[in-house]
Amino acid sequence: MGDLDGFPAAPRRPRAGAWLRRGWPLGVLAAVLVLPAIAGAILFLANARDVLPLGDDALDASSSRTTGKVVASAPDDWPGGGGARITFRFEPRPGDAQVEASSFVPPEVRPPAVGTDVRIEFLPHAPELARIEGSHRAPPWSPFSRWLRLAGLPGLFVLGIYLRGAFGQRLLLSQGRLTLARVLDHRPVPGAYPPQRRVSYEFDDETRNTHRARHWVGLHTPLGARIESEATTLPVLHDTARPRSSRLAHRSDFLK
Repeated sequence: MGDLDGFPAAPRRPRAGAWLRRGWPLGVLAAVLVLPAIAGAILFLANARDVLPLGDDALDASSSRTTGKVVASAPDDWPGGGGARITFRFEPRPGDAQVEASSFVPPEVRPPAVGTDVRIEFLPHAPELARIEGSHRAPPWSPFSRWLRLAGLPGLFVLGIYLRGAFGQRLLLSQGRLTLARVLDHRPVPGAYPPQRRVSYEFDDETRNTHRARHWVGLHTPLGARIESEATTLPVLHDTARPRSSRLAHRSDFLK
């Protein structure tokens, strides 16, 4: 069977593994950064109930003010917090039923004592969204918030880069022009797991221009087996508009 036999015609249906594993170190890094942030968000929402950062945003934008009374004060139970959670009651308008809510004060602010009158900010249409002036409904010093800023957001950026490359690979596998590449060299990638080989190759596009590129190939894959057998030519797919965008391929990369 020739090197190009068994390949489906474009548009092809590539297997997910064929396009997701290209650039996999970025995917792993994104997962390490993003997944703990997602888990932290779930735990945050489960424990904080209605205590959401969006509540602070709404109160910053527009709020009414009244006077309330502190009914409880407890140390902040978020690990690494060090502040206090203050529970208070207030009447949104004279004669209304009392509303009980809570907010957090940071470690550098002395918490008001139980029984103290405090100024309250609340949303007129949702008075349960309230806080003591100068405090926060969501603890901004919580581990989740800190992790989201330091890791979650950069992780989303890395994930975006990885997905952009992965979907670009999917398009290349689906629509790329199929031809033969000449293998120039292949060497093991130091420290890579699973074992990889860095393959240097060249190919001619439809205008007979020659292009050189490199591709990391898993040693324990059908394409890796072809390389280990010292094949001198291998199938390559390239973008006809940008021939420098190319990758080696194997018929097993596609669904029949």
